[in-house]
Amino acid sequence: RIMDCALPGQVLANWETFVKPLESPANQRTLSSRLFYRMDPVRHDIVVGRGVRAIVQSVIGQVTSHSYALGGGGGHPSSFGNLEPPEAKWYLSLNPSELSKDAETGIKVKVPPRELFQRHKRVAFVGITHDKLAKVFRQVLEEDPDHKWDRILLFFLSDEKMEWAADSIVSHAPARRLSVLNPNGFDVIKEKNVEELTMQEAETILYGTSVKGAQDADTQQSEKIQTNKAALIKSKAGARAELEELLTGKVRELRFLSYDRPFYCASYWDWEEWGGFIHVSPMIWGADPKTCPAMNYHWIGVDPGDDYVSYQDGLSSLLRVARPV
Repeated sequence: RIMDCALPGQVLANWETFVKPLESPANQRTLSSRLFYRMDPVRHDIVVGRGVRAIVQSVIGQVTSHSYALGGGGGHPSSFGNLEPPEAKWYLSLNPSELSKDAETGIKVKVPPRELFQRHKRVAFVGITHDKLAKVFRQVLEEDPDHKWDRILLFFLSDEKMEWAADSIVSHAPARRLSVLNPNGFDVIKEKNVEELTMQEAETILYGTSVKGAQDADTQQSEKIQTNKAALIKSKAGARAELEELLTGKVRELRFLSYDRPFYCASYWDWEEWGGFIHVSPMIWGADPKTCPAMNYHWIGVDPGDDYVSYQDGLSSLLRVARPV
């Protein structure tokens, strides 16, 4: 898997099993008159398997081939390797999210486990209401009342855009379209006394519902969305008040912010330094945001990689447009 991380034409060597045993002060060897190679002193930390990392160095050199076809005449020298960093994407470890488990149902819920809050000092949460966070913060402080954080940023979806989230958590059963479901419906209608048959009864025979029934279903869904929106706004206000009361005096920099553009929910854990990670939860159309699948991006190499940096830049952009709340 080490060479899977190499650029085209690049040669990588494992520092522990190959480079270190050479013990060459000049870090250079000439094995014969036909082979010369040199190790780049720069080491790279790469991912070579699931949860497995290796430290590697680039190898460059020159080999002179022997021309047997010409009876052992002069050889042809060829260079190999380059000193560019390995593919940046391999510096990034992509893992399933660490989630808490509901004690009653056993289902993993989108609430970070307490251990993450204990390990990380700088965290940013981009979400909708954050109504589950206070419980976890409280658990940490009950276990260690002197626990402190350096920086906590909490981004709440604005009231104006909350309808978007409310619509996502409404059960999105396929809307019933008025198409003929009963091919024999017209014959059934003919057999009835047309004067006694109401339009609504005829529509129900043909379509399985009436125009009024379909309109009522749309109205009920709209009402449910508005009810959910009001509940989400109330939940957000309660969560904000609870978190402020709980964290005041426990965090050096505590900020409550509002944003309008919910491209995805996320949490950032010591995201500006090696060892940090970014939890990303894209929205899925028609799905409850609290149950959408998610993924973690871990910074485990010298360079975090382009994908990781993109999410870092995303948070920086969000900070510029978010409003205090």
